[in-house]
Amino acid sequence: MPRRLLNRDEIRTLIALMRDLFDHYDHLRTTNQLAALIQFPKIPPVLSESIAVHLFTTGVMIGQIADGVSVTGSTSGGDIVINSGGTPVTVEVKATAGSAFQHFGDKDIKADILVWLHFGACFRDRGQETITAYLLVKPQKHFPTAGRITLRRFLKVAGADVLTFDVNLESLSPVSLPTNSGSITTPSSEASR
Repeated sequence: MPRRLLNRDEIRTLIALMRDLFDHYDHLRTTNQLAALIQFPKIPPVLSESIAVHLFTTGVMIGQIADGVSVTGSTSGGDIVINSGGTPVTVEVKATAGSAFQHFGDKDIKADILVWLHFGACFRDRGQETITAYLLVKPQKHFPTAGRITLRRFLKVAGADVLTFDVNLESLSPVSLPTNSGSITTPSSEASR
C-alpha cells in the first residue's frame, strides 16, 4: 500500500511546523553551546513527495496529465509512480534546505525521473515564499554511480537536461516558467562562489 500523502492544507501546515522547528533549533543554538552538537532537522520525505505529486497532478511538472493517468506514492519502495496502464514511470524525490547536498542511491539514479526540491532558507526565513524544483529524466545518463552530490554539481553535470522552475509554497503553483538549467544559478550556488 502506498504511503499516505499530504493534501495542500497539510503541506502548508507541515511547512509552518518545520519553520517553528527551525526557529526553536536556532533559539537553542543561541542559548546553549551544546545545541551546536544537534544536527539540523531533516525535511520529511512525505513533505517533498507530496509537493512533487501535487506538481505532477496539477500539470506543473510535466504538463497536463491525460485522463486515466495516476500519480501515487509507490508500493515498491520508490517514492512516486506515474501509471497510465502501461509501464509505470518511477520518480524519486530528493529535498534539500540550505546545505544543498544529497546522497543519490541506486534507486535514485535508476529512476525514470528524479525530482530535486530545493527549499533553500525557507524554513529559517519566513519571508522566503518560493522553492526551486529541478526535474531530470533518466538521471543514470548523467550519474552512473551512487554517491554524495551537491546541487551545484548536479546542475553542472546534468546541465541543460534539467528542467527548473520556482514554486510558491502557499499556492503550490509555479512563479516562473520552466527553463533548462544549463546556465541557471541557484541562491546556494551564488553564495558558494
